[in-house]
Amino acid sequence: MINNLFNFFIWFFILFAIYLIVFSGTKLEEIFRFEISKKPVLQTPAKISQPPKVSVSEPPEKKSEVKISEVKKEETKPQIIPPKGFSLEQLSPYYQKVKITNLNRRGYGQIKASLTLSVSGVTSSVKVTDWYINTNRGRLLVIPKGIADYHPYFPLKPAPIFLNNGDYLNLYAAYNPTNWPDFNFRLNKCIGFLSNQFNFYPSLPSYCPKLYDRDELITLSGRCQSFLLSLVGSCRMPSPNEINQFSLESGCRRILDRINYGTCYEKYHRDSDFFSKEWRAWLKPGEGFNYFNLDPQHDRLLLFDENNLLVDEYIY
Repeated sequence: MINNLFNFFIWFFILFAIYLIVFSGTKLEEIFRFEISKKPVLQTPAKISQPPKVSVSEPPEKKSEVKISEVKKEETKPQIIPPKGFSLEQLSPYYQKVKITNLNRRGYGQIKASLTLSVSGVTSSVKVTDWYINTNRGRLLVIPKGIADYHPYFPLKPAPIFLNNGDYLNLYAAYNPTNWPDFNFRLNKCIGFLSNQFNFYPSLPSYCPKLYDRDELITLSGRCQSFLLSLVGSCRMPSPNEINQFSLESGCRRILDRINYGTCYEKYHRDSDFFSKEWRAWLKPGEGFNYFNLDPQHDRLLLFDENNLLVDEYIY
């Protein structure tokens, strides 16, 4: 009996609750008068954001300003070892920059001996006039003056020889064919024309640039054209007899008369490649170039600058 009553009340409350929810909008929590327990969440206090630390680099010391590459360069810089009998103080600023690169002590033809100086590793011109070379037997030679720009129409005035980076100077124990003192010069595109006036030893270059174009020849006789074309590329000047063969052809004669060093110089001396890197100097055997002081078997050549400082050592 009690159970039935209990069940009746249970169902009564359930139906009553459904009625209230549906028709009155009462919430289930209010009917039974309890709240769904919610576990409180403890919140930690927000951290106050600190501004990022700015690292202030301290100014580097002076020692740290040296680049690593510069330090390595100093470490790898080759140490200069003076030749036997010399100290570092006795070396020229041009030591190992101007060198004796070739020596012919037996000579050939009219040349009793020859020697070559080469320049490398310099940033400015080097005056070599008055430098000298000694051997174990004594003085071999003194470098003379020369003509850097051999102009055909102005008086020749020898001056000290200056060599640039990559230049070389050939010195010959031979008579200068011009018989002019210090008639030594730097080669150029047109210098081969001088062979028509002087017999140089060694011979000058035999190639010279052309002095006339093909269009200038088309109105001339076939015989004149053939002769002029045979001269193109050479440094040969027509002889007086060859010129006289065309004396009746004024147009041909005008071109023949201008085949010389002067015309070539005027036409090409402004070219960037007009001047050669080669110099030549002739020194009178036994005086300017004392080849008798060269030992025929073995010797030591020492090149000195004008301040008596050692520039190079050459041993054979």
